[in-house]
Amino acid sequence: MRISTLATALVAFVLPAIASAAVPPPRPRLAVVTDKSIHKDDYSHFWSSLEERGYDLTFRSAQETQPELSNIDDLSFDHLILFAPTTKNLPADLSPQALFSYVEQSRNVLVVLSPSLTEFWRDLSREFDLDFDDRGNQVIDHVHYDHSLDDGSHTTLVVPLSDSPAPFISQSTRAGAPILYNGIGHEVGRQPLLTNVLHARSTAYSFDTQTSEPPTEDTFLSGSQTGLVSSFQARNNARLSFVGSTDVFSDKFVNAGVQSADGVAYSKSGNADFIADLTRWTFHETGVLRVASSSLSRARDGAVLDLYRVKEELDFTLHLESLEDGVWRPITPSDVQFEFTMLDPHLLLPLSVSPTDPTALHSRFIAPDRHGVFSLKVDYRRPGLTFVEDKIVVSVTPPRHDEYDRYIIGALPYYGSAFSVSAATLLFVVLWSLQ
Repeated sequence: MRISTLATALVAFVLPAIASAAVPPPRPRLAVVTDKSIHKDDYSHFWSSLEERGYDLTFRSAQETQPELSNIDDLSFDHLILFAPTTKNLPADLSPQALFSYVEQSRNVLVVLSPSLTEFWRDLSREFDLDFDDRGNQVIDHVHYDHSLDDGSHTTLVVPLSDSPAPFISQSTRAGAPILYNGIGHEVGRQPLLTNVLHARSTAYSFDTQTSEPPTEDTFLSGSQTGLVSSFQARNNARLSFVGSTDVFSDKFVNAGVQSADGVAYSKSGNADFIADLTRWTFHETGVLRVASSSLSRARDGAVLDLYRVKEELDFTLHLESLEDGVWRPITPSDVQFEFTMLDPHLLLPLSVSPTDPTALHSRFIAPDRHGVFSLKVDYRRPGLTFVEDKIVVSVTPPRHDEYDRYIIGALPYYGSAFSVSAATLLFVVLWSLQ
């Protein structure tokens, strides 16, 4: 009976564990909102590439209200792609206020626009310090355009990726073929959370291709100041990317070769690699950092305490990790600093690779000669990387009454004066008694 009961309990414990281990992790949920100007079959490579990376795609028209982006307090999707440039009004769950709320909950958005964009999208982009050109205007380059795909308006641009910053675009993609771009440009503001990922060449400008009038000197966008793709990372690490061309994602541009008018030729454009890198960054597959562990200890014995003494030598150790291909790997950036502060004094010190652990950052310092509650803070913020914040609060106190040095070198003059007075008094007494 006891053996049977034990076997039953063992089965009841083991079977749920096996079942839970067999269940694969849930696939990231991705909502794609399109309008009438978008034909899904023209972007089959883009959709299939996302599905191959494990995303569960749900398509929805811009005029529909189902499925909703959120259900009360529960978000229905992890990421959002807005592929509806000609839409003038969106349902309530996709209104600007709803999108801001979506971003505030650390969700990511990819906004894909075109020269036919409506004022709705221009107003939305201005909230992120981006100013798209007027509707109908396109980026034109009479020097760097594709000879085989262009219709004579010189709006099918050949744009190199060598100036695109990391980690938005990988090194291999930057060194590869240029991309084909046909769309609208935008002005990039000075918002520190905003990064221009791709810009036009110095020979480009933005103008209405349907007018016969020549461009004037006061053209809104011209040269390398013409933004094509920009990305924004909010303070909560939510990410948004704005692309001014739907054709960048099309099968036509992805599979096409490059025949630039200036003689540059490639058998296949770099569009596929570019949009893969951009979506990986936008959907938190790259450029993601985290603090694996951090500790503050006493240097002489390695003890981790909540209370340290003034002028005591301390060790701070930090382990940072980066998400690469779905795996967390240790990294040791050379520009990480930390603060040890209590309003006054304030220490700002660098971190370097630990001599005993090549996967850790380390610094040894002396606690200030001031008692109180100190905060040790790491606030690492770099463009394209998730913001890293870590904080340790400790107390720094004077030594206990039995921890002071028995003799203080600086007090030797006082010791000497005390002994000399005692010796003089003794000598005086002896001499007085001998009379």
